[in-house]
Amino acid sequence: MHLGAVYGFRIKGNYERLTHALARHRFVPVRNGLNRRTLVYDRDVGCAIEDMPLDGSLIQKELGFVPQYDLKTEREETIKEMKEGGAL
Repeated sequence: MHLGAVYGFRIKGNYERLTHALARHRFVPVRNGLNRRTLVYDRDVGCAIEDMPLDGSLIQKELGFVPQYDLKTEREETIKEMKEGGAL
């Protein structure tokens, strides 16, 4: 899964500064303001990840490769952390 810029619970960096500037009505657009950027809300990412199938047995057979990491376990741990942190 390739994501655009993710925003939400742990927003930081340029997006944090941008949201603060917008909230204070201190945002000055550059040029015509028609540029677009894909933003994805962190809870939407969490929902999409929960629904993703993670059985890679077919590709493993085709490639003859077994990965070192168990994606299902990693996904479950990530979702648990997000829930504990209040992001989900």
